[in-house]
Amino acid sequence: MDARPATLLILATALATAPGCAGDEESETVSLYGTLYVGPEIGDPPAVLSGGHVDGFDDAGELLAEGSEPWPDSSPAYYRLRGLPPETHVNVVAWTEPAEEAGDDDDSAAEDPVSYVKTVHAAWMPPASLYTYDGELFILELDWMTYRLKLLSKVGLGQAIDGAVAPDSDGTGGFALGTMAEPELAAGTRIFAESGDEKPVEAVYLDGFGIARPELVGVGASGEFGIFGLPAGPAEIQLFDAADTPLGQFPILIVEDACTALFDLELVP
Repeated sequence: MDARPATLLILATALATAPGCAGDEESETVSLYGTLYVGPEIGDPPAVLSGGHVDGFDDAGELLAEGSEPWPDSSPAYYRLRGLPPETHVNVVAWTEPAEEAGDDDDSAAEDPVSYVKTVHAAWMPPASLYTYDGELFILELDWMTYRLKLLSKVGLGQAIDGAVAPDSDGTGGFALGTMAEPELAAGTRIFAESGDEKPVEAVYLDGFGIARPELVGVGASGEFGIFGLPAGPAEIQLFDAADTPLGQFPILIVEDACTALFDLELVP
């Protein structure tokens, strides 16, 4: 599929950003700061995850920076990513270690090591360092993910979903889950993921009850969608209206055994 320049821009707002307190001077590198929440829905009080990892990758999957949790006692779950290139698309990956790899003194990672799914966010780095908004940087719970995948697998989507987050599924690639911020405005929008020479993969769309329906040929009443069977590596999300007119495109990164989060996408004139 040949995506052409669009009349609408697609903004991936799963990782929105705001100017940081470090100052607005332009620099050769910038930093990203933010609290890691447990999502995608942020509760009251919100749940946060300390003892995890937040790293930055370019669109080719090359590591740009390893994050740190500089003040785990006074500011738990607050992470810092230094050395990122300004005015560049960056993929932020939140993850936890398996039990057999977690150290004996890493109680937060060892308590429930399989409760979370490695989660990938897309972000555009501005000229200055920044903070993420509360709740915008999150890691997905395994229980939530398992429930969503069960709803999707009921329509016979095959092995692309079976074992999607299994720790022993090396070589199966990753997948993406997302929502449109305004489903009524995006009704009928078709979403594809294209990676390299692979045939574009169309999303599976969920109805107003959150159930995947094979008869849906575009975004449904819930605005929810999933894309499966994607090889690990760079990919491009492409959006088309019901008449197959291109609406826009943006890059994402697919990571092995991980979910690329595409929640709250907006169609912006």
